[in-house]
Amino acid sequence: MTQAPTKRQADVLTAIARLMEDLGRSPSGPEIGDMLGMNHASSVYQHLGELERKGFIELIRSEGKKANAIKLLGPAKSLLRVGWPLLGSIPAGPISEVTSEDTTYIEGIEDLVPGVRRGDFFLEVEGDSMIEAGLEPGMLVHCRPDAYVTPGSVCAVWVEGEGGTLKAVHPQGTKVRLQPANSRYEPRVFDADQVRVRGVVIQSVGVRPIRAVS
Repeated sequence: MTQAPTKRQADVLTAIARLMEDLGRSPSGPEIGDMLGMNHASSVYQHLGELERKGFIELIRSEGKKANAIKLLGPAKSLLRVGWPLLGSIPAGPISEVTSEDTTYIEGIEDLVPGVRRGDFFLEVEGDSMIEAGLEPGMLVHCRPDAYVTPGSVCAVWVEGEGGTLKAVHPQGTKVRLQPANSRYEPRVFDADQVRVRGVVIQSVGVRPIRAVS
């Protein structure tokens, strides 16, 4: 059975995970210490040694030298829930409500999705209304909540009274046209205050980038 980390060791684990995300690499002892306000790196290395002994991390060493990389192991990932949230699925067919009781996490996604940032999220495509934009059922789409929406941007949107959907967004004055990318489906127009963009689709995971829909 894995020994539980102390509170300070848990703080060190959290700092490691955040620095890995921000830096895109394993943090050094001094970098961890700076984040936690620890004046001496030796204290950090002591905590790292204990975390390795307890099975939360592996210190990668080169030819018996000092550790030059840190790997988070399964117990640490479970404790920290390291990763980006997979917020269920979203229809690319008729508009419907999207609900999800449990949030799961995608780990190591930076290896699959260049440019992923803190706050980004992923959705699974349902339906076939966006297939001409390269989006097919079962694909994951990488969404950014604070990205600028240009006409034709494919977005995860929430329509008041209707639910969630994945469509190209075309502002038209006080209205918004949600445009599918499949000739079998008709566009729909809503009052602008009915439509809330949850995130702009940046790309699909492992597939070609998403095209705007006119």
